[in-house]
This record gives sequence, structure tokens and C-alpha cells, in this order.
Amino acid sequence: MYFSSIDITNYGSISKFYYNFRFDKEGHPIPLVLIGENGTGKTLVLANMVDSLIEIKRNTYGNAIFEVNEKNYFKIGSKNYITIGQNTSRVVITLNHKSDLFKYTDIMSNDPELIAKDEFVKQDDIDNSSSFEENGFFRKTVGKLKKKSFSDFITLYFPADRFYIPLWYNSENYTRIDYSRKTNISHSDTNIIKIDVLSNIKDWLTYVYLQTTLHVMQMPDGNNIPEELRGKQVSFSIDTGIQSIIRKVMNTILGTNDYSPKTTDRRRQMVSITMPGINCKDITQLSEGQISLFAITLSIIKEWDETHDNFDLSDISGCVIIDEADLGLHVNYMYECFPRMMQLFPNVQFVLTTHSPFLVAGLSKIFGENIDVLAMPEGVLVSDINTFSEVQEAQKIIFEQIDQIRAEDKKLKDQVERLRNLQVKTVLFTEGTTDEILLKKALEKLNLDNSLIEICAASQNHGKHNDDAIKKLLVTLQENPCSNNTIIGMFDRDANPPVELTNDKGEKVKLVDHKYVKLGEHLFAFAIPIPHNREEGNQISIEHYFTDEEIKTENENQQRLFLGNEFYPSGNCIDDSKNYHYRNARNYCNTIRIIEHEQNAFVTDKKGDNDFSLSKKRFAEAVYNDMPGFSNFDFSEFNKIFDIIREITTDEQMVYDGS
Repeated sequence: MYFSSIDITNYGSISKFYYNFRFDKEGHPIPLVLIGENGTGKTLVLANMVDSLIEIKRNTYGNAIFEVNEKNYFKIGSKNYITIGQNTSRVVITLNHKSDLFKYTDIMSNDPELIAKDEFVKQDDIDNSSSFEENGFFRKTVGKLKKKSFSDFITLYFPADRFYIPLWYNSENYTRIDYSRKTNISHSDTNIIKIDVLSNIKDWLTYVYLQTTLHVMQMPDGNNIPEELRGKQVSFSIDTGIQSIIRKVMNTILGTNDYSPKTTDRRRQMVSITMPGINCKDITQLSEGQISLFAITLSIIKEWDETHDNFDLSDISGCVIIDEADLGLHVNYMYECFPRMMQLFPNVQFVLTTHSPFLVAGLSKIFGENIDVLAMPEGVLVSDINTFSEVQEAQKIIFEQIDQIRAEDKKLKDQVERLRNLQVKTVLFTEGTTDEILLKKALEKLNLDNSLIEICAASQNHGKHNDDAIKKLLVTLQENPCSNNTIIGMFDRDANPPVELTNDKGEKVKLVDHKYVKLGEHLFAFAIPIPHNREEGNQISIEHYFTDEEIKTENENQQRLFLGNEFYPSGNCIDDSKNYHYRNARNYCNTIRIIEHEQNAFVTDKKGDNDFSLSKKRFAEAVYNDMPGFSNFDFSEFNKIFDIIREITTDEQMVYDGS
């Protein structure tokens, strides 16, 4: 059975949608992919398609079907789905199976007396229906199949979320969904709606691999046979027909020849799977993406296997509807594996919805012109996937990332070129501008000669983790040495995990374990030493070179830096005399870490009003500019930093002098 056409008017977000399903020159059905933003009607189209299949099935089996309870419909009829501002909605779906034709019609009207004004409603859509005139609902399916004809095709629907029940779904049907086969011939023994697919597949797969047959071979007694096997009977297994199909399918999808389900654990009903990157004792241990892909593939084979023996994949026919086909899939599974899976079933009519540009691109690569991609809600045929909004958004993000990488690369190159032209002998790079400002002020306060050293920030991203910028710069300088200067990178000690770099011997080292590390010719790095009055070495940033009293100095707006240990985990200030409250205290309490205003870690009063926190940059600027209260700070601890720089440059001078 295949879908022939879909015609939808004024249904939800869909004003007008019409599609004639296509077939290629060999008569194979061409896949249909619906794309578009959320709320554009993709799932509504699928819901009506599934409802049409269920109603065709009901015409054959009466109410003895698993998809719905008794006389219920799959989706609830609700006039809320009539497009706002319209009187009538109309859905007409046609299908065919061999010479049998089917027509599904679903019409709703707010005022049936005005339906004559809705020109899109055909004269033969509605039979003389008194109930429609009374309540405005009409639903009918024309066409009936013989029960045995249902074995000629499969019909499967994979909802987007097995635990999510959409508004249009009649929840009274939920308890009736069941996968167990029935022996009563008057009942259908399949369920179109595939919920909890994995459990169903696992049982079938266990049964399939319990059918493995062992063959016994008498080994010859020859010198070319391993001694332990000579003249002995050896047992080995041979794949059954269905096992061979499963192995072929999975290897094709995954692009490998190493897919190997192992013998099942009969008592625990387990099927283990091994292949490159996958080694699990049971199929339930696969990732969500793997389960999603495998379960859909094996469900198709299982459904056909229930009623057919000794078949090829090309024998399987019918329609498979998949909502959000990319759900849980890795990019490679979307682009490579899922399209390969679909290609294995040339006589299955696939209808998908997706948000993934990677899946659309992969399908276009595999199927070429033999695929239709429609942009919802209008159902416009997309000939160029680059016009797909998700593709454009992905491209925008990628291009922005590329531009950022290029800008960073240019900045690194400019820095290297600038270093080559500098006259000073030593250049110190800090993580950010705060360190740069305070070190320059320290040179002034300590009366140190600043003519032979230049201090500059590797990053301008105030308040964020900036060690990446300086690490990239140092790696660049390792690859492009600047022999004219001594280059030093300085890091805070509060990184988690601690900063690691590769030294000039090719060894990975943690900076916090060394006074300084030589990275290459005239290239060094160090983590700031621990001030004498601090014990928490892994929480030290440059502000800790001042005393706690100095750190807590308020500016003219009563704003200041805060330490994490000033607060309880609840966020209230330990000092009861203060009205401070810090909303992210759990991340900082019991530490001396500086609460960084730049990371939106604001300190307010207990009502959540005002902002008493000061940014590190504004604190550094206040110190640098000798603002009231900030002009008499003790900079003596900064000598520890300059002692390391002096030691590095002294060692370098000894190398220059040949000492």
C-alpha cells in the first residue's frame, strides 16, 4: 500500500497543502521529507496520514485493531484545529494497493450552514450527513481490503517521542497499544504505531538468534591443521537467512563489515552486539541514537518477517512514517547512516519530518533527484537545500565560528609579528587586562625599571576564563619562535583543572608544580606564586596579592569585590550586620575565590535589590588611578612575581652571554 496524494486546507497552521506522491522510472516510491520550523504543521500532516491508515484497517477488521479502542479515532476531532479566521478545514488523503483505491476524508466546520461558501470543499466530499449538519464533523474512509491482503505490505509509524502524547491523539487509545501477536483470525495482529520499539525488537531479535544452527565438521588429520584440531569434530554456526539479512543491513548502514550480534543469553533474554566503537552485552545498552537507528531498521525487517519466509530486502513494500527522524542521532548517523538505511528498502515509501540540515543533505546526496523535500506550512518544493532555514542557520553559526577563528588567528599573527619588532628584551603576557593593569601599577609602586619589560594581556574578555587565549599564543610561539625577545606567559592558579603545557622536552607538565617552565627557545610560562598569607593555592588570582581588607575596599557607590567565604551556601552573608545576599553562593562558599561581577554573579541585598559587587576590571582601574580608598595598597607581595621574571631573564642572559 502506498500514499497517492495529500490535500489539506485550513488545518492548524496549514492554509493550503497539496502533494502528489512520486515514483521513479522503476516504479519505486520516492521519499518525502517535510521540513520547517516548529509549529508549521509537519506532525499534523503525519497525524492525518496515520489516521487514514488506521481507518482503512478499521474498514477491514472493524474495531478489532490494536491502534485504537473500540470506536475511538486515532486523533481527536477538535474545531480548534480549524485555521483561525476560517470556517472549515478539509483533509483528503488517497492511497492505493494494487488495483484497490482508498480515500480518507476529514472535514470540520464551525458553521456547516456556511460551507457552501468554502469553494475548496467538493460536492462529493460529504455524503448526505445529518450529523455533520448538526455538529460540523465529518470523517469517512472509502475502500476495503481483504484481511489476507494486509500481509502484502507493512505500515509503520514512529512517533517523535514514545512518552509524549500530542494534543490531537485520543489518549483513551493508549492502553490498547500492544505488540503481542494474536491467534484469533478476526483480529489484526500488527500495530501501525510503534511505541516502546526497543522492547518489541529485543524479543524478536532474541528469537531470531536462538534459531542459530550449529554444524559439525570432521577436521582432517594433516600437518596443515593446528595440532589441537587434527582429527577432531569442530562445531561452528552458520547464519540463517534472516540473520544474514540483519548482518548485511547493519553493516551497510554503519559502513563496516564488523557488525556481529553474539549468541543470546537465553535465560536473561540478552543479545550482545560488537563492532568498532560498540561493545555491549545487550542491545538495551546502546546509545539513544544507535537505538533509534537500529530499532527503526529492525522494525521494518521484523514486520515483514512476521508473514514472509526467504525474502530479500527488495521484497519489503509498504509505507514507513517517521516523525523527527533525526532524533538522538549523531551527525554522522544523520548524514551517512540513515540515508543508507532508507536506500536498502527500495519499495518502502518513507515519509519523514526533520529539523536537521545534515539529514536533508545526506538524503539529497544518496537519492539525488529521487527525493522530495517540502518546506512547511505551504508545502513548497525545496530544490536547493541551502534555502532550508535550518541550513541557513547552521551556515550562519558555522560562518560566525569561522570568522571568530580567523580573527583570533589574525590577532595571534599580529602579536607574533609585533614581538619580532619590539626593542625590549622581555615581554610578559597575562591572561587578561586585570592582571596587566595591576602589574603595571606594581612596577610603579615598587619603583622597578619598566623600560626593559612590556606587559600586555593575551585576552580582552574581562571576567571570563582567559587561559585559552594565552595558551594558544604560547603554542603559536612554540611553532614560530621569536628569537629577539624573551617571552613569558603568566597564569593565575585558580584554573580547574590546573593549566598544563608542553615543555621544551615534549613533556606535559602542570605549571603549579614548577616555579616556571621552559616551553622553547626564549619562551617560558609560570603560575603566579602563592602569597605568604594564603593557604588555598588552587584558588589564587592576582587580587589575592592584596590583603582581604584591601580586596573589600568599597568605591564611591559602596560597591566592592567579595570573597566566596563571606557567604553561607544559602546565599546570606555570614556577617549578620550586613544585608548582602549572593545567589550563587554554593559555587563559592568556603573558598577565597573572588566573586566575579563579569560572570553575572551579583551580590544584592536580601530582597534581591541593588548591586553591591564590583568587577575585577573596575577594581584594578580604581587601584591604578589611585581612587579614594585604593591609593595606599601594599604591593610588596608582587615582588614574588617579579622575582620569577628576574630569574628567567637572568638565566636567559647567561645563555646569551654564553655563560
